[in-house]
Amino acid sequence: MIPSHSDASHAYFHTQKNINLLLESISLDDDKSLVSACIVLFIIAFFQEGIKLMRSKLLHKTRPKQFLNKTCAQRMFSAWHLLQTLLHSVQMFITAIIMLSMMSFHAWIVASIIAGGTFGYLCFGWAHGSITAECD
Repeated sequence: MIPSHSDASHAYFHTQKNINLLLESISLDDDKSLVSACIVLFIIAFFQEGIKLMRSKLLHKTRPKQFLNKTCAQRMFSAWHLLQTLLHSVQMFITAIIMLSMMSFHAWIVASIIAGGTFGYLCFGWAHGSITAECD
């Protein structure tokens, strides 16, 4: 069966209504649902940057002295490594949601994800490397 024009996926940026986002049950058929989806995706992209920072800080905190004189199994199943693994799986899930949402090619959704990630980096990015050295 050949999909009709309204059912076909877009391979170009558009602002059309009546799209499904992530699941068939999430239909963006009016302005209210589109704005809600954009706000949620903005927040998700924002916190994606926060999770990246948390993982970086946790890795930096536990790397030097935490694992001296420990066996491989003790290091692998330590509370710090399990927390790092949990944060990694959350980050992967969020990244998949962002990627699949971007693949809708809806201009407002793409713009909200980019804005959320940019604002997240503005808020959390200063805590990375070179900027923190200058703030001390």
